[in-house]
Amino acid sequence: MIKTETKAKQNITKQLKLDLKFFKSEVQTMEQLKTSLSGWYYREKMTDTIIKNINSDKYDLKQAKEVISKRLNKFYDNKLNKVLADIESVKKVDKSACRWGQCMIDWNRNATWGNCPKGSYRNGHAFTDYRSVTGCGYDKLSTLTANMFNDDKYLISFILDYCEKHNITNDNIRERLGYGIRLSTISNLPYFEGAVGVECHINILKRLGFKVAHNETKKSDFIEFERITK
Repeated sequence: MIKTETKAKQNITKQLKLDLKFFKSEVQTMEQLKTSLSGWYYREKMTDTIIKNINSDKYDLKQAKEVISKRLNKFYDNKLNKVLADIESVKKVDKSACRWGQCMIDWNRNATWGNCPKGSYRNGHAFTDYRSVTGCGYDKLSTLTANMFNDDKYLISFILDYCEKHNITNDNIRERLGYGIRLSTISNLPYFEGAVGVECHINILKRLGFKVAHNETKKSDFIEFERITK
């Protein structure tokens, strides 16, 4: 069984090593270093003081790399602690309480975006309303259902446990569960993808062992899933 915590540690350690290697091996001048830190990817990992000191030439190249290396280690330590806390929070949820869920969706005409879905979701523990999904050029219904399913902490806890028990990774999740669900590249927590077509979500739920019904009219969709217990 692949533990989510172990995979998350591997993901974060890998990213730290890549970042450290970049500054150690590829950055050869202060100009390159400053340019690298001006982009969002590395800038968000630094503090304002570090950026200011490097831009004002308080450090030479060797000193600057040492400061950056120390900061990157601290940044990823903090990130790992947060990710592990997120995983613990999901695992604390009683996955056995994931029994059923209902998506009650109405379609409303928008003058700019055409037909747009909005609705509510309930699962026996909570009842949540969702605002209209607007825009064009993508599947809005599955974007809404993805939001609903991802907010269902009981469902996500159930899926996380399922993925661990069946050794599901990002390399095989499409084969095992289908298109439209992924594992975070950092935390390894599962999440539904939007704009994939609602049938993808329905097929995923079925593969997870749920009985699913989808009733639709021109103005509404009602999707209900229930766990099949033996």
